Formats: sequence, structure tokens, C-alpha cells
Amino acid sequence: MRSLSFWPALVGLGLLLAACQMFAPAPIPALPDQAPVRSGPPTAPPAGAGLAPAQKPSDGAPSATTAARATLGVAPTSNGGGGEGDTLQIALSREPLSLDPGDLADPASLIVLRQLFDTLTQFKPGSAEIEAGVATAWEANADATEWTFTLRPGVKFHDGTALTAEAVKFNVDRWLDPAFKAGHRAEGKQFQVWSDVFGGYLGAGSLISGVEVAAPDQIRFKLARPAAYLPATLALPAFGLSSPAAVERLGARYGTPYEGVVGSGPYRLSGWTGEKVELERFTDYWGAKAATPRLIFRILGETDTQLTALASGQVDLAFGLTRPDTPPGVSLVAQPQLAVAYLSTNQRYRPLDDARVRQAIQAALDPAALAKRAFNGASSPADQFIPPGLWGRLPPAPSRGGARGEVSQRLLADAGFPKGLSEVAGPDGIARPLELWYSQPPRGASFKGLAEAVAEQLAAVGIKVTLREDEWASFLAERRQGQFSLYLLMHPLPTIRVDAVGDPHIFLSGLFGPLTASDTGYTNTQVGQRLREAESQPDMARRAELYREVGSRLALDAPRIPLVYPYGLAAMREGWTGFVPSPVGAEGLAGVRRKD
Repeated sequence: MRSLSFWPALVGLGLLLAACQMFAPAPIPALPDQAPVRSGPPTAPPAGAGLAPAQKPSDGAPSATTAARATLGVAPTSNGGGGEGDTLQIALSREPLSLDPGDLADPASLIVLRQLFDTLTQFKPGSAEIEAGVATAWEANADATEWTFTLRPGVKFHDGTALTAEAVKFNVDRWLDPAFKAGHRAEGKQFQVWSDVFGGYLGAGSLISGVEVAAPDQIRFKLARPAAYLPATLALPAFGLSSPAAVERLGARYGTPYEGVVGSGPYRLSGWTGEKVELERFTDYWGAKAATPRLIFRILGETDTQLTALASGQVDLAFGLTRPDTPPGVSLVAQPQLAVAYLSTNQRYRPLDDARVRQAIQAALDPAALAKRAFNGASSPADQFIPPGLWGRLPPAPSRGGARGEVSQRLLADAGFPKGLSEVAGPDGIARPLELWYSQPPRGASFKGLAEAVAEQLAAVGIKVTLREDEWASFLAERRQGQFSLYLLMHPLPTIRVDAVGDPHIFLSGLFGPLTASDTGYTNTQVGQRLREAESQPDMARRAELYREVGSRLALDAPRIPLVYPYGLAAMREGWTGFVPSPVGAEGLAGVRRKD
């Protein structure tokens, strides 16, 4: 059975945060080990229409907003901006690559997509737990190879068309099927996010083998293999639902500046130039109406420019700051992330094939001390691979502190290394120095500080490692080929994160599934069986039991060792309230408002 073992990441870890515990994030509430929401009272919206697509800069001709309204069949709107307090201004480091869901998703695109589009399921504010979105209930067959979603009645897209099961099928076919006409692959659309998350397209490895309309208000997903985590995956902002009418009218231009997009979210697009993206409140939204009438996303570059804009009042909110020295009148907000940085061992290098040696390495490491130096303090200590805020976690483990040095030295002596360890023998039998490899992602903080701290802690118990830094692309390729005896990395990968799925599967199968042994040489029949059973088990409580069994086994085998959980940093000007950071990178801004 194939497992999703590669999940590109938008962890945005350029968080060069001062090593200071006053900025440590509040813990994410633990989620109950129970099944997700199956039903809820539907809310029928009042009738209404429309999204205003983006507008071109004025050149004396009729505005592109007016022209685009005509193109999309969108009714004029009177809601939107006004006086003071009517507009929330948000800093973006760069312009969105696309606002077409599923196509070229990047950090700037995703935060805007979250405001414009609904998904079948969605993440509860501030949580990794899923709840009803435009689907009010979902259920699987016995082995989780089919999932049926029941849609909320009365939901309208911004152009006034209905969000039906046929509309959902249109969107999924567009992402899934390369031959689907409205996909416009030949004109540049890629929908790479779909392939990255689901393992390919139709007929080429995709987890989703098809989608069908089971009833006007029911959509059924058919899977190539069991996937109990599908509802959580469909909550990703990258899988927002578009109006089929708008997509068909605009073709390959859908989701580009000056043309616009049509979703069903609490905001709709009203303008998009190279300097800013403007949204206005959608008054016919099926849920709670947006508290602030207008959002303006300003393209400002990196942290220095954003801090200047915060100080001057040009923007009210900024994400992914790289340092905490915010100006007066600005409050810091920690952004927990579903990610774990870890040390990986390769059992093809002797004596790392001896569990006692791996346990000695594990016992030597103190995550609390590592967290003070990892990513310049922007992390908290890790005790297992499932991060806080997800279900299926083991009970808190005893601290590795105290006598950890004695434990490590005893384990090393039992394994035949009473004087410590500094060399390993590779698959070719040749002895070489024990090396610890790391890299710096193109977007994100370097692992150098964490690597140095790990090396110091290992040296204290007689394990001497040679630090080696590699260029990012080479590092990833050589890691997959099993060339490293020890290395540091993060899961999901700290590059462009589009898949912060609130499900333990992403962490355990992604790190220990059947496609992950190339870099560790680790296989365990019990672990494999439990992960396969969990994939095909729709009952969440049973899945949690299975994941705890796996976690206990991994703590003993120690093929990889969890070190720290990273977090990010946002900043908001005083006078605003209602911003809730999301551990899955899905911050909704509809609840943000001026303080009374």
C-alpha cells in the first residue's frame, strides 16, 4: 500500500527569533480522541449575488472591475470600504502567484484564498480539528475507500450561482483529470498542489480515483486506497471551491490579476494590482458575516519593510516576522505550527543498526535545551512526532534531563563502545567519521544552530560528530539516497507549505511509512501493520489507539528522534481584536475587527 510520504511545506520558518522564552507560544489545546463533526444545523443564506473581480489601473477607459463584472455576470455591490475602522490592512511579503485554488499555491496566495473560498471541511479557528464547511456531514464505507459528503443547502457563489454537488465535481475533475477541458493544462495551469498532496493525477498515482454526484446535495469520492484522513485533507485552503460558471467564462485567465476569481467565502475580490489585493465583505455569505467590511493585502517585501509599515500605520497585521523587535503600539502573536524538527539515523551505517546506540543518542539529547537555540529560540521542546494540538499523541513522556548522560554512556558500553563513538562503517564496510548533515532551506531559518547544539550534547556523552552543511537541493537528493549517517530535517519540509493537514497520518506515515526507509534503513512489521490499519480505519478513536501504539514502538526503536516544534510570529497593531493564529496556516480574518 502506498502512503503519502512527501508533503511540501509552507512552514515559512524564516523565524530568526531571539532566544527568549517570553515569546514562547501558548500551547495549542489538545484535541479529543473522537470522530469529527458528522452533522450540524445548516444555515441558509439570503439570496444575493456577487463578487467584484480585480480591476486594472485606470487608463481613461471603463474600469476593468466593471468589465469583469459583465464578463462574469456579477451584480454590482454597495458593500465594502467606508470610513475609519472599515478596512484591515495586511502585509504580504510578495504578490500571490495565483488565486486559482489548486494552482501554484504559495504563502501569499494561501492567506488570500482562505478569505475568498470555502472548502468542504474546514479547520476550527486556532485548532487543527476539522469542522463542517460547506459540507455538514461526511461518512466513509467500511475500509475508507469511499467518502460521501453532504452539502449545506442554499450556499451561493459570489456570482449568485449555487454551490451544488455538480459544482464540487467540476472543481475536483479540474484538479484531478489532465484531460478535463476546463483545466486548461495546455495553457499553463498545473494544479501541482493536487499532485503533491494526493500523489499524482488521474491514472498516474492519485489517491483519488474519481468523484461522482450521489445526489444533488451529495458528492462521493472514490479512492485508489484507503484514506481515513481525507476529510482533513479537503480542509486545505488550496482546495477552495470556485464557481464553474466563472471558470468556464474566463478559461486560463481565471485566478490572474485583472480577471479575478469567484468563490463563496466571507470576502470577495474587488481589486488586484502588483501592489495590493483588495477584498470586500460578501453580504450573502451563508455563515457569520465578516466583521470588517474591507481587507487590503499590501505587497511590502520582508520583515524590515513590514515593521516600518506597522510602525507608520500603513498596515495593521503582518505574518512570518523574523524577529520580535516590533515598534510601539504593536502586539506580538505566536503562531504555532504543525511541524517537528528531528534527528534521523541511518541503520545502514554500523553501529547505528544497534538499537542501544540509537537509544544512547536519544537519551543524550535534551529538547528543552535544544529549543533555546534551534531557529534562534522560535521553537518548543518535542517529546514525540505528533505535535501538540493533534489527537493520537502519547501521554507526556518523562523528561530526558537529569541522568541522561549516565543512561547514554551505559547504553554505549552495553553496545561495545565504553569509550564513546566517533566513527561508523558504511554499506561498503569502510570506516569513516560519524557525520551530522544539515542544510538551510531557501525560505526558512538555518538548521545550523540546532546542529551545533545537538553536536555539543552528543559530545558530552562521548559521541563525537563532524558537522557537515550541504546545499538544499543536493541535501534533499542525497538524503533520499541514504547517503547520510545522521541528518537534521523538519517534517513537513520547511519550504512552501501547502499541506498543513490536521491529521496524525501526515506525521507518522510521512516519516515511517513504506516509502520512507530509503534514508533510515528502518522497517518494523508492527509499525507498518498499524499504519496500514489506521489508513483504512474511519473510526477516529481506534485510529488514535493505533497511533499511540506506533508512537510507543518508535520511542524504543529511535530510528528518528523528535527534537523541537517550530513556531512563527505575527504582529498586530493595537486597536484591533479577533485575530486567531492557526497551527495549520489557515487564518480566517472574517472575525478581526476594531475594538469597541
